[in-house]
Amino acid sequence: MNLSIFKAGALALLLLASPAYANGEIEFMSGDVSVMNAKGELRVPARGQRVEPGDTVMTGRDGEVHLVMDDNGLIALRPGTRLKIEVYTAAGTADDGVVLNLFRGTFRSVTGWIGKTAPSKYSIRTPSATIGIRGTDHEPMVIDEGPDAGTYDKVNEGGSTLTTGFGKVDVAPQQAGFAPRGALVAPQVLAVVPPLFKTTPNENVIERSKASLAKGIEEQLLKKRRENERGGAGPALPLAATQAPVKLGDANDMRNASLALDELLAAYEQGNVGYLRAHLNPAMIGLQKLLDDVTKENNLCKQMRVLLLDKQVQASPDLAVIQTNFQKRCLQLPNMTPVFFSGHTTFLMHREPGGWTMAAVSGVSPFNSALTNVLATMTVVNGAVSPGFGGPAAPAPQPFRITVVDPDRAGMNSVTVQINTTHPFINDSLTVTLLPVSPGSPQFSVATVLFANPPSGRCIAPSAPANQPTALEVCPGTSYVVNYVDTTTPNGGQVVSSRGVIP
Repeated sequence: MNLSIFKAGALALLLLASPAYANGEIEFMSGDVSVMNAKGELRVPARGQRVEPGDTVMTGRDGEVHLVMDDNGLIALRPGTRLKIEVYTAAGTADDGVVLNLFRGTFRSVTGWIGKTAPSKYSIRTPSATIGIRGTDHEPMVIDEGPDAGTYDKVNEGGSTLTTGFGKVDVAPQQAGFAPRGALVAPQVLAVVPPLFKTTPNENVIERSKASLAKGIEEQLLKKRRENERGGAGPALPLAATQAPVKLGDANDMRNASLALDELLAAYEQGNVGYLRAHLNPAMIGLQKLLDDVTKENNLCKQMRVLLLDKQVQASPDLAVIQTNFQKRCLQLPNMTPVFFSGHTTFLMHREPGGWTMAAVSGVSPFNSALTNVLATMTVVNGAVSPGFGGPAAPAPQPFRITVVDPDRAGMNSVTVQINTTHPFINDSLTVTLLPVSPGSPQFSVATVLFANPPSGRCIAPSAPANQPTALEVCPGTSYVVNYVDTTTPNGGQVVSSRGVIP
């Protein structure tokens, strides 16, 4: 929401009377870049705008943004990065300090006067480590999944320290440290800098900014200290973050609605019920069940990831419709079993005074946690007729549709069931493979089963064991039971059965 003249004037007076707690200014940006403030409001920034305490800066696959900080430091986010500026106090006093929270991706940090005068008050938090610095040009990185998951830090100049609950390690120039995610080991210095660290086409822009900012560090700090001695806070900070009105339904609306959905899914991955409650429309059908399911699922599934594919966004005044395919995966307790689920869904987003909220979801919902760790279901439609009492014949397919729905197996290539038959004179068993009805589907099915006619007379007199390993030998009146073993239920392996008679 745009500030009124009155609010803008009040903000200017507030800034005049307050120390410089704002963080920095956007000097350069390209590609997909967005900023979310502490209230969860998203905006597409522009060069010259300020970033404030609590802002989370995000870059897409082609996004890059450079922030010039108030202590003449530089933070350059590379593509695919999500960084929250928790604290960046650069008032030229003993209260100066920096706390950054890197959720994923990587950035290059060239520290300003805080890194030189108070390095112990500069830290970067990640999911698996804390990074400290010693007057540094370095590149923290977080990889959140896969065999390389963990926290890395490459030092260009100065030094850094990686600390976890299992120890710490110092990283020197031209080295890279690594703290693996989820491993019960101390961080280490790698033998070589991994190829994960890549420069961007704008690395020369970073170098020029670094040189220019370094020349002005002492002058800027001295200026700030003189202002403190005079008892003033210096000139008011620019109100560049106050944005001009934008048209509803334009490209920015579509982008902001899409970014709001991405942040909702990120909160869902983390089990952040508080964030979801604040950004889901209160009138949403099934809201409380969704929130309850998120808590339950977060206790059962770890390292949850939801990937949106082929996202299509349409916006109109105050509304946006987002259609997308998705893939959802996690590691399910207690054995960290991989779980995969996919589908197509439609999200309805509402534009509220505080930003975009989700009002409804239809289709196959990625939030549907009831799809994990539940007992499978099975149906059998028997249209088969016993071959009768004739002589030996080649096995023939009979209409015998078996359908298993097991969401825990979504994405698997197949499941199997076993058919056991009972007859006074001949019994048999057969393992049948069921295939998914579509890629990634939790539903598996087979339409026919091979039936065989036992040798003449065996349906009316005791017989030897069945001798058709790939077909089911049956007689009129044969009883059958189809069994499916569901190994992923709250109570462990359970058998799902269906019974009937072959006419």
